[in-house]
Amino acid sequence: MGATSNEQAHRGIMQFRLLGPVELWEADQRVDIGPMKQRAVLAALLVDAGRPISPDVLTDRVWGDKRPAQVRNVVHTYVTRLRSVFARLPTGSPGRRPQLLKQPAGYVLDLDARDVDLLLFRSRVGEAAAARTSQPDRARLLREAIDLWRGEPLAGVAGEWAAQTRDAWQMERCEAVAGWARTSIDLGQGAEAVGPLEDLCRQHPFNESTLALLMRAMHAAGRDSAALDRYTAIRRVFAEELGMEPGPELQQVHQAILRGELPSTGPKPEAVAQIPTGLSHFVGRESHLSRLAALLAEAENQPTTTMIATIHGTAGVGKTTLAVHWARQNADRFPDGQLYVDLHGFSADSTIADPATVLRGFLEALGTPAGRIPAGLDDRAAMYRSLMSGRRTLVVLDNARDAEQVRPLLPGAPSCVTLITSRNQLAGLVVTYGAQLVCLDLLDDGEARSLVVDRIGAARGAQEPQLLTEMIARCAGLSLALAVLGSRMAMRPDVPLAVMAVELRETGNALDAFASDDPATDARSVLSWSYRILSAPAARLFRLLGVHPGEDITANAMASLLAVPVPAVRVFIRELTTAQLLSEHRPGRYKLHDLLQAYAVELAGTEDSAAEQHLAERRLFDHYLHTSCAARIAMSPYQLPRALGEPSPGTQVAEILDHAGAMAWFAAEHRVLMSTLRRAAESGAFRHVWLLGWSLSTFLIRGSYWQDHQDAMKAALDAAVRHGDRAGEALVLLCTAMGLSRIGKSAEARINLERAVRLQAELEDRSAEANIHGTLASVLTREGAYPAALREGRLAADLYRAAGNTSGEAAAWGSMAWTLTLMGRPDSAIEHGLRALSLSSAVEDPNSQAATWHTIGYAQHQLGRFDDARRSYEESLALLQRGVDRYNNARVLVDLGDVRRATNDLEAASVAWLQALKILVDLGYAEAADVRRKLMDLRLATLRTGSGPTTQEHQVH
Repeated sequence: MGATSNEQAHRGIMQFRLLGPVELWEADQRVDIGPMKQRAVLAALLVDAGRPISPDVLTDRVWGDKRPAQVRNVVHTYVTRLRSVFARLPTGSPGRRPQLLKQPAGYVLDLDARDVDLLLFRSRVGEAAAARTSQPDRARLLREAIDLWRGEPLAGVAGEWAAQTRDAWQMERCEAVAGWARTSIDLGQGAEAVGPLEDLCRQHPFNESTLALLMRAMHAAGRDSAALDRYTAIRRVFAEELGMEPGPELQQVHQAILRGELPSTGPKPEAVAQIPTGLSHFVGRESHLSRLAALLAEAENQPTTTMIATIHGTAGVGKTTLAVHWARQNADRFPDGQLYVDLHGFSADSTIADPATVLRGFLEALGTPAGRIPAGLDDRAAMYRSLMSGRRTLVVLDNARDAEQVRPLLPGAPSCVTLITSRNQLAGLVVTYGAQLVCLDLLDDGEARSLVVDRIGAARGAQEPQLLTEMIARCAGLSLALAVLGSRMAMRPDVPLAVMAVELRETGNALDAFASDDPATDARSVLSWSYRILSAPAARLFRLLGVHPGEDITANAMASLLAVPVPAVRVFIRELTTAQLLSEHRPGRYKLHDLLQAYAVELAGTEDSAAEQHLAERRLFDHYLHTSCAARIAMSPYQLPRALGEPSPGTQVAEILDHAGAMAWFAAEHRVLMSTLRRAAESGAFRHVWLLGWSLSTFLIRGSYWQDHQDAMKAALDAAVRHGDRAGEALVLLCTAMGLSRIGKSAEARINLERAVRLQAELEDRSAEANIHGTLASVLTREGAYPAALREGRLAADLYRAAGNTSGEAAAWGSMAWTLTLMGRPDSAIEHGLRALSLSSAVEDPNSQAATWHTIGYAQHQLGRFDDARRSYEESLALLQRGVDRYNNARVLVDLGDVRRATNDLEAASVAWLQALKILVDLGYAEAADVRRKLMDLRLATLRTGSGPTTQEHQVH
């Protein structure tokens, strides 16, 4: 537990000292680190060793508001000198040589934390507070920490920061001395604590807790008369200096010594130890163990607070395993004993433990004769609480059904800790007693592999790692399933993993793969204990969740599954989350893990008819279809396809209020919509497929999701053809061409548009025809066929106007404006762009307006109207920030950088180009190379002139 021999050797090699004068020692020799200001710079860096400190913070610490002229040059000088000191240090020590680095965020002093007495002090104090540390080790670690102090910290360093830091560190030392003294008293070594506590009381003569601790130490040392004399002196000083009596804590210690009631520190009787045997090798759950350790530490620092922690999670996730492991790991923190009971809240035989019976067992374990145990629940609970008062005891209540079962079993004493496990969240305990929730989720991939490899051995696990990964993935991160898999593999050591992987694949049902004769380890049986306590509507919702194709689901979608209003379904959602059969992994988004999904599908197959499942699935399809179409129209207000129709009865359509809401909805549902599109295709719901593809197209293009766009358009086109919808086929061809045009595949885009034109000739839909001509104009512009592009753009504008589609007409004029800029006709381009803005002001289409402002800015730049161009680009960026069209955002940033460069605003040009570069690199666009060249040219210009951007130069590369 304490310092290892390596650590002790390490400390003998090098140490930076802050807990006294600021010094550096190397092999028992003090190293000259320069004048006091240089020492102050070193101290300011050491306090945050390993973390960057900005030059402003550094100068504020060293000089405050009395900074010298050209302070950054002064800092640089001191930093250079310190680097020279470090460079002269000998190599070959166990620790690494310190390095003083300059990073974008500031200066970083990189060294081994053990080389700084302050950090070593804090490490020892933290180790002493760890839950696993025994009392003797705690006393030793705190003593080691205290012995690192050599006087007033930062001695000789002037300034407000040094004074404030000094005071804060002194408080840390006081707490360490008090903690060491308390531990020493508990170990029967109170005499050793008297001297240090006397020193502490001289420094803090009115700290009642320290004074009370000194009196306790004197009592433990057999010096009661000295303790009573000290109280008389304290009382006199308080009256003279403060005009008041000592507080309750001091008075209680005084009275306890007078009456002989102060607790003895001698040996205690053998304590009860009921915690069951845990796993021989526990893996993972580090964050949860840390959370429990932090809660215990917090409870120990607040002696009037009772710690109640509830570990909750789904069936088979490992709640009991974690609770038992933590309890055994921390048993020595509870010298008065550890009580344990399985409350059978969820079990095979449905027999829930009666609290009165549990209390009888606890009372007997605590030494109460059977004849003295009361008959009633309330009387037993009262006796139990009385016996637990003043005891440092851990109570583990495993597998609780609900808060009512647990309440009588809570010890109530602040000195006790209660750890509860349950599939329910036990919200009543949170409200009434301030219980702390510890949510246990599925194991991550690394933890899952460790659990299995721990059982089968590392050598076997390394033989066929890919097969092992496949088998582990089938366990869905569930501890129970992983334990079953690992045990079966361990019991068949001669069977190759390839054979076992085939057996697992050939198992028809995922739950059958983890079946067992023991109900406690059979996955289906364990899950059923939670399912069978649900109300009928909640149970039906759970079953129908098996219909859902996506990775997560919202309340609106679940309401559509059940054909009930959203407020009604929220009641059943709460029931499922409380039973840990559904988890809210992000606010408003819920999911089942894979084995629960398989269980839901299995139950639906036995309890719901095929017709009921089919209707629920169609309502789900309609929910996503009608909401996505509404979002599509909010993003670009064109006409809805005639094939949309009305949603099925009971379908809940989410409300999409505006463009921002549409973008947010698509971003959240993107993956789910792609899964729904595939499921609809498998189900033969062809109308849903092509309409979903159409509604998703704009979002996928603006977000540069090119593979998803290609997959969606392929499925949508096939569905439109199979559905016999010629208008739908033309619309999907148009969307396909728009995506192909954006990624530079103009020839393929034209092929799709020509097919769309032929189909559209059979139909009388001017808006649809206009869409095709408008897209063709964009393709022709990309190919450099500008006159033809203008003709197509004008035709599209006329058709849109005839159809009464103002938004489409505005987009057509904006497209013509861009073509005119490329033709070198900026005045005409501005005229067309202003007309587009005038038309689009009547509708909310920020993307179209952003594109038009970009075009106008580009034309103004061509005319040399740089300020106007900058304002137009900024208008465009403000509109683009409301959506997800990152590519066009980058294009505008590039052009904004150009106009900034033209006006010699090099810093602003660098900022704009760096932002554009990041986007283009993220999206994988070749234009990133052009932006890099611009930045390198700018860098060269800066070097030639000796001015310009410096703070972000490192990002260019």
